[in-house]
Amino acid sequence: MGRALFGVLGLFLLNILLYCGHAQDALLHIEPNWSPLFNGEKVTFICDSQEGNIADWVYSFNLNDHWTNYRPENTYTLSSLTTGDSGEYQCAASQKSSNVTRRSNKVSLSVSAKPKAQLRKYSPVAGSVTLTCSVGSSSSSRSSSSSSSGWKYFWYKDDKTSEPLKTGDDVLLQSGSFSHSGGGVYWCRGGRGDPVYYTEYSRPVVTNRADVKPNWPEIYSGETITLTCGIEEGGGSEWEYEWRTPDYYTPPHPRGSMMTSSVRGDYSCKGRLKDGASTTEWSDAFTVKTSAKPKAQLRKYSVGGHVTLTCSVESSSSSSSSGWKYFWYKDDKTSEPLKTGDDVLLQSGSISPSGGGVYWCRGGRGAPVYYTEYSHPVVTNRAVVTLQHDWPEIYSGETITLTCGIEEGGGSEWEYEWRTPDYYTPPNPRESMITSSVRGDYSCKGRLKDGASTTEWSDAFTVKTSDVPQPVLTVSPSWTSPGDSVTLTCSVEPPSAGWRFFWYQAVPELSLNYTYELLVGNTTGTEQDSYILHGQTHTAGYVCRAGRGDPVFYTLYSDVKFVWSGGEFVHTFIFLHKRINVLFVLTLFVLCVSPNDVFSGVNPAASLTVSPHRLQHFSTESLSLSCEGNSTEWKVMKADESGFMSSCSYWGQMTGSTCNTDTRASSGVYWCESATQSSNAANITTHNPEEAASSSVFLLLLVVGLVSGVLLIILLLLILCCYRKSKASSLSRSQRTNQSPATDHMINQGETQDGHYAALLHGDSCLYETIRGSGQCEPGTNDEPEESDYQNVMMETAAGTSSTTDHVVQYE
Repeated sequence: MGRALFGVLGLFLLNILLYCGHAQDALLHIEPNWSPLFNGEKVTFICDSQEGNIADWVYSFNLNDHWTNYRPENTYTLSSLTTGDSGEYQCAASQKSSNVTRRSNKVSLSVSAKPKAQLRKYSPVAGSVTLTCSVGSSSSSRSSSSSSSGWKYFWYKDDKTSEPLKTGDDVLLQSGSFSHSGGGVYWCRGGRGDPVYYTEYSRPVVTNRADVKPNWPEIYSGETITLTCGIEEGGGSEWEYEWRTPDYYTPPHPRGSMMTSSVRGDYSCKGRLKDGASTTEWSDAFTVKTSAKPKAQLRKYSVGGHVTLTCSVESSSSSSSSGWKYFWYKDDKTSEPLKTGDDVLLQSGSISPSGGGVYWCRGGRGAPVYYTEYSHPVVTNRAVVTLQHDWPEIYSGETITLTCGIEEGGGSEWEYEWRTPDYYTPPNPRESMITSSVRGDYSCKGRLKDGASTTEWSDAFTVKTSDVPQPVLTVSPSWTSPGDSVTLTCSVEPPSAGWRFFWYQAVPELSLNYTYELLVGNTTGTEQDSYILHGQTHTAGYVCRAGRGDPVFYTLYSDVKFVWSGGEFVHTFIFLHKRINVLFVLTLFVLCVSPNDVFSGVNPAASLTVSPHRLQHFSTESLSLSCEGNSTEWKVMKADESGFMSSCSYWGQMTGSTCNTDTRASSGVYWCESATQSSNAANITTHNPEEAASSSVFLLLLVVGLVSGVLLIILLLLILCCYRKSKASSLSRSQRTNQSPATDHMINQGETQDGHYAALLHGDSCLYETIRGSGQCEPGTNDEPEESDYQNVMMETAAGTSSTTDHVVQYE
């Protein structure tokens, strides 16, 4: 066991001796082999085993006491050095076939901060300037290291961020000296390697002087101008500028220009590089002199109807660099300037207007824009008088508005003069005039307020007036049932635009007059010429009128039109009196009409009662018309067939609430009125007695014709009855022979029209009594109707045949 331990120790010592004898056999070097290296540069470590096949070796690198794992590559690259990468570096090469490991020499790596190029200016000969660029602190170090450091030099003028200067043979990059060909501001920097590693830019060197330049050759009072501190053949973002003005001194600031409101005096500047290393000398002083604010000049040229306007700004300087642009205005110089798509309008001093108008121009330059005074306006159009509303007719007394229009022009700069049939107006700023439509000629012209330009007098506008119109009101339907809707229509001839329609209810007074009250919700009128009344329940009168303009001009009121409510007369036939009742009931039966449907109606709050209680009367009769309702004072009104309205006092006598007519009644619509109410209406028709007799016979024949089928059966039964009582029948015929001539005349008329009708009225008493509905006839009995009864039959028959319109019985 002792021998074994001794053998192991011996082998260990042998390996130590072998290692110590071969530790420095590997060789480590770096590329590029520049010293110093700088932040951001790239370096590659190369490990050489110096023996055998390279593929039989693996390599490890010690980077500041940190060994990497073995790998077959013999290089290690640091892409972007930092100062923290400074230190000693070593590598080890290990042979895979023999497990022999060899260590390299140690290499010191020094990494410095990124260097800054040094730029110096030399003037060996007056007027000749040489610039020298280097990377290092002294000329000796520069000369000793320039060949091995690998630096090339890049030159920049005016702005170091621009592309570097170049020459055809690339000498500029190789050399550290440069003889410039003109004044300016120059920078340089060094660069080496691939890709190129650049140093910091040098500080700039100025080879020229500052100069103050204004933006315009002539400066005007109040104009904001720009003065530029120009570094001759130089300048850029590395500069700050100082100014001396008549009022103050400015500290350095980065703007090479200054804006001033053209204070008179001397201005000078100098340039200072931002790092403070270099400045120019103070420039020569620039003296600001100002002129009065100019006014643009506008001229008009006309050739063959073609108008050209030319704008210019007169100045003492004829320089083409005055910088003026021209702004054109139409109609109102305070409006936005005219524009064109390519902006030629602003650049050019001339335009050709495409239409009439009032034009101004002014010049402008700089930023913010300094404007000249506006030119005098030039008028290219004429004045025209127009009526504000396009109405086909103007009415006497109507207030109208006439406008003096400047064709394609006008505005707040204008005053207007008028010539009217009565007077001349001095210039005033209102372009419109209001007149009460005095007939005659009206003309105007426009005058600019500054008095520089006027139009010609316009063509005369002739005002012609018509009489105030009266609208026509129609109502539909004119006779209503309670709850019906009624349409009011108001028409004005001729129907011109602009009318609004106003609707009124005619409120009766105790006199014959009416007052008019606007219907609810109608204070501003309606654009439509019709108005619908919903749920009409009583007789009422309505009027309308139209209005237009401001102030409103109204037409006359229309005539009063009534909507009649028939009350108990609506859908009601007057009962046929006495013996004709049988025919009436039979007629209703044949027509399948219920008597309850016929005799229906709604009594209004105020009612009219007609006595005798029927709608058809003889003209020789007197009528009694009574008013009932919640009023103590009534008047009875009548509207005749022509629409003329009158009260009871004109054709009768009013006693309390009852009107008694004279001996001659007349046809018309009758109703009651108080200060708060209107009654139902009655459409009464009067006839002469002769006309009534003829009409009654005709109407009876018509009724008999309608029920002839039923009567045929009844007549057959009556004939059988008459044969049984032949004596009574003979006595009846004898009595008929003794009747009066007037009665015979009427009977003969009936006989000539229809024998059956005559037999019905004047046959034997059995037949007559059967129609009356009495008992059995007796021989020798003569029961003819009295004359008064017969007349009532005739009147009520006439009343019962009146025609009905809109569900209301209308009597002609």
